[in-house]
Amino acid sequence: MIEEILLLFGISGIIAIALSVVLETLNKLGKNHITFVLLNVYGSFALFIYALYYHTWLFVTLNAFLTGVGIYSLGLALKKRKGKN
Repeated sequence: MIEEILLLFGISGIIAIALSVVLETLNKLGKNHITFVLLNVYGSFALFIYALYYHTWLFVTLNAFLTGVGIYSLGLALKKRKGKN
C-alpha cells in the first residue's frame, strides 16, 4: 500500500516539474513567478521523498538540493511580491 502511494506521489512530482518546464518554455510563466517556483518545490520534494524511501542516495541528494533552492527562490519571490504591494 505504501509503495503505491509513494509511486503516485513520485509521479505527481514528475508531472509538476514537467508542467513548470512546459509553461516556462511556452512563456506562460516566468522563472520568478510564484506558481513556477511552487511547482518545482513540490516536484523536487515529492521526488526527494520517493528516492529517500527507496534509498536512492544520489537522487535523494539531488532533490534535497533542488528543494532547498526552490524554497530559497520562493522566499525571494514572496519578498519581491510583498515589495510590490
